[in-house]
Amino acid sequence: MGVNRFMPTVWPGGGAGGLLADRIKGQRYYWAGGGGLPTDGVPVPDKAVVEMVSFHDRKRYRIKVDLPADLEQQMRQVYSVEGRYDRRRWLYFGLAPGGYFEVVLTGGGLQLSPDLLLSRGIAAEVTDDWYDKKVPVARQYGMDDFDKEYGELFKQHPVPLGMDWAPIMDDYRAKQPRTDIEPVD
Repeated sequence: MGVNRFMPTVWPGGGAGGLLADRIKGQRYYWAGGGGLPTDGVPVPDKAVVEMVSFHDRKRYRIKVDLPADLEQQMRQVYSVEGRYDRRRWLYFGLAPGGYFEVVLTGGGLQLSPDLLLSRGIAAEVTDDWYDKKVPVARQYGMDDFDKEYGELFKQHPVPLGMDWAPIMDDYRAKQPRTDIEPVD
């Protein structure tokens, strides 16, 4: 059993500046942001625990998921995309306002799609972090600057919260071009 601890900071919509404002006003939501580490040679875990900070909610969340038993097989499956080979090899953890999260398996450089939904739900708010008790999350991450820049935007254009994100993200995936039509044995 492997447990990975990965703590990116993801802004709602993943953008910055005018791009974020345009996307929020136009309700053009998508997963963006985060990061990761190379996984070549690393055993594929059967569970993951990830903590993420929501600037919108001003909270730290913990996502705990059991990953599919066939995840390694899914990550090894190669597809031919426009005459080149690609595979889904990135686990992407997305967090949206209200604690909604998704874990998707996504492709490499050729944009193998659609992304495969592995898990979704509502993340638990972290209340047991010793450092958060000493230094509030808002101060650790400079959330006052975020609030100054985007607070009024979110008041004028409220975004979905919690499980209201599920149909939005399902629709996003449904609109991705289908490129996983030629599996390679």
